[in-house]
Amino acid sequence: MALGRRTKTRVLRANLLAVVVAVLMAVFVVTQVPLSTTASYARLSQEWQLPLGVLVVVPLVLLPPYFSTRKSDGASMTPTARRQLLIAAPAFLVVMLVAQALMSWGFLSSAGVV
Repeated sequence: MALGRRTKTRVLRANLLAVVVAVLMAVFVVTQVPLSTTASYARLSQEWQLPLGVLVVVPLVLLPPYFSTRKSDGASMTPTARRQLLIAAPAFLVVMLVAQALMSWGFLSSAGVV
């Protein structure tokens, strides 16, 4: 199973689409809530107030894989690494978009919009 040009293009497009969707979610939330809105995050019996700026984390995390995939060629990858990429890349993108959606929902509900 070779990582051909078509597969590489699909992975790149999926990654770029995920970046665009994450940025659009962040822009939507920023335009709908006051800039001073914080979302509560509780873990290990401690609670933190996350500022609105954390919505830029997911797009920033999604950009390096986009650029590294653009530079790589399929010839240097083993067949196992190719299969792992084709399984891990979509799973990673879905996890990051779900995280962005949950953070967006948290800010919208903290502001009382939802």
